[in-house]
Amino acid sequence: MYDLIGDIRGYASELKALLAKMDYQEINGIWQHPERKVIFLGDFVDRGPEQVETVQIARSMVESDNALAVMGNHEFNAVAWATPDPKNPGDYLRSHTDKNQDQHQAFLDQVSEGSDLHQSMVEWFKTLPVGHYWMSGEPVPLSDHIACLDCSVVGESILKKDKSSWVKMLKIRALKFDFLMLLHELTVSKLLLTTLAVIRLGSFGETAAVAYQN
Repeated sequence: MYDLIGDIRGYASELKALLAKMDYQEINGIWQHPERKVIFLGDFVDRGPEQVETVQIARSMVESDNALAVMGNHEFNAVAWATPDPKNPGDYLRSHTDKNQDQHQAFLDQVSEGSDLHQSMVEWFKTLPVGHYWMSGEPVPLSDHIACLDCSVVGESILKKDKSSWVKMLKIRALKFDFLMLLHELTVSKLLLTTLAVIRLGSFGETAAVAYQN
């Protein structure tokens, strides 16, 4: 069984409270559950006061096989901010404009831009499958049996008109997976509540809505 958590955005205290509420325990510095895993849906950074701890919690869970994770657009931006543009010497893949810096400054301050810690986090972000706003319509594999797809990227207009056609289209695109998770975000206080429909691909049209809120 999987528990899905999205858009923590640097609020580690709320993340720990949520994990505890779902009966996870911190053992030897790693949050874990004897029967379940977390799937983190990206956006670990760029807002709250505990961004370093947030990434450390998620990373330790992923690396100990207690969680899976995909890259959010904020991790994508963090990688691009720190990566020189090979075609434009002196520039970066995400331009260091005032607007971009304002969006990213809280993370840079907390991680100490250019530090070993900063570089380590950027390198970990690079290992995450891209799954948030950058999918170009194809499901991202989280494991051999599970894929995720952001509703904001593919089929939203179809969904509004004809749900069965939308589900059929997604089923065709993800035949090799047992489950396909469809993600959509709703703002809820400090954490974003992630609403997802899990389609059991072996049973066409069967859907379930799952949501977690602190």
